[in-house]
Amino acid sequence: MIKKLGNIIVQLEVVNSELTESEKEYRDLIGNPNDAIIVDEPSRYSSLVNPRFCEMTGHSVEETKRFQFSSLVHSDDLAMVEENLRRILAGEGVCGTYQFRGLSKAGKTIYVDYNSGVIEREGRIVGSRAL
Repeated sequence: MIKKLGNIIVQLEVVNSELTESEKEYRDLIGNPNDAIIVDEPSRYSSLVNPRFCEMTGHSVEETKRFQFSSLVHSDDLAMVEENLRRILAGEGVCGTYQFRGLSKAGKTIYVDYNSGVIEREGRIVGSRAL
């Protein structure tokens, strides 16, 4: 019995170490890049943005969760961005890079190279991610 408990403790220590390393990699990936990162849900609300996204747009993380991504897109480019996002979420493709004009909180135009892709869970598309 004591040997079994010892094995379980060793396994838990290994898992904890792997989790700590994974969390460090995640923080480094999301928190430190030069590119803005955004993850949108099918509702078109953001579930994750990184500090660079907030810096570029002037919005806080909390603010980005209260409005749809489309509110950050210049009106002249909105139809194209909405159609591309619709097609991504429908599994019709369009993953890749395209350009559009975004808007900062102050109303300033931001020129965006949008590199998008899908997020899948259990074979279902549950959102999109972009750099």
